[in-house]
Parts: sequence; C-alpha cells; structure tokens
Amino acid sequence: MIRAILVILAVLTALVAIAGAFRFYESEPMDDLRQGADAVPLPKDFVLVTESYSPGASGMFGAVPHLQRVYHASWPGLCDSLHDLGDRLGGVNMLAPVSPEYAERMCNRGASQKTSWRGRLRNYRNYEVRLTAWRPGFAEGPVFDRPEGIILLYPRRGVTTDQKIVIPEGRARVDIELIAHRGW
Repeated sequence: MIRAILVILAVLTALVAIAGAFRFYESEPMDDLRQGADAVPLPKDFVLVTESYSPGASGMFGAVPHLQRVYHASWPGLCDSLHDLGDRLGGVNMLAPVSPEYAERMCNRGASQKTSWRGRLRNYRNYEVRLTAWRPGFAEGPVFDRPEGIILLYPRRGVTTDQKIVIPEGRARVDIELIAHRGW
C-alpha cells in the first residue's frame, strides 16, 4: 500500500514538473528581451520615444518574439555610433547594406546579443539585434508613426488607444530591435 502511494506521488510529481517546465519553456521572453535592450550601451543623447513588443513564443504563424524601441538622437555621427555599437555587441552583421541611393539618409547595423539564463532555459541562445537610423525628416509617414508591436510597453496606454510616434524636428529616428529565434 505504501509502495503504491509512493509510486503515485512520484508519477504526479513528475507530471507536475514536466507541465511546469513546458509552461516556462513556452512562455514569452519579454522580460529577458527588455533586460537585453536595457544592457545595450547607448550613447547619452538617445531619448526613448516608445517601446513595443510582439509576442511569438508559441510559434503561431511563424511569429517570433520581437521587442522594438524607438529613440531620437542627433544625426551627425549617428551612423558611426551605430556601427561601433554593433561591433561592441558582437556577432555577424545580418542586415543587408543600405542601398546607395539612401546611404546619405539612413544607416543600419546588425549584431547579436547573448541571452540571460532565463532565455537559455527557453532555448533562446542569442537575440538578433537590428540598429537602424534615419536622417531627420526621412522617416515620416503612416508606416513610421505607429509602434509596430502588438503590446505597447512605453509610454503606457492611457485613455486614448491611438498612440503615435513623435520625433522632434531636427532629430533623427533610431530603431533598436531585439528578435528572439529559438535555438539560434
């Protein structure tokens, strides 16, 4: 009788542990992505405008977790700063070069960033980092005036649900995106 109870308890404990591990493994890495974005050594003149998150850990329709932060900064020397930042983060530049016709108006740099232990438990080894900057006035229009993620993290949604991205005149727009790919 005692042996049967011990076997049942062991099986139940194993099932609960498997269910807990699966739930953790399939959970969203939003907090880990935010900590990774906080660890990016940004220049002092970067001012955060908005932050949004698009979930994807459950893998629905090929979606991957994606954190986007939009900043504004001064344009002169910004492309050099992004390239230096990408070099400090490490990894391979995974972004295609900017077309020569746009080279004076925008720049980009790709890198990767190691995850924390929480990310590694979820099978995220590295996060893809995309750094993109647009010259003042170049990144305007309907595509650029709304956060891209499903969940708006900053500024918090208030009474109005129609949040717009506003970059002050004379300042460049800078997008920093962290994208999580499983096992990558």
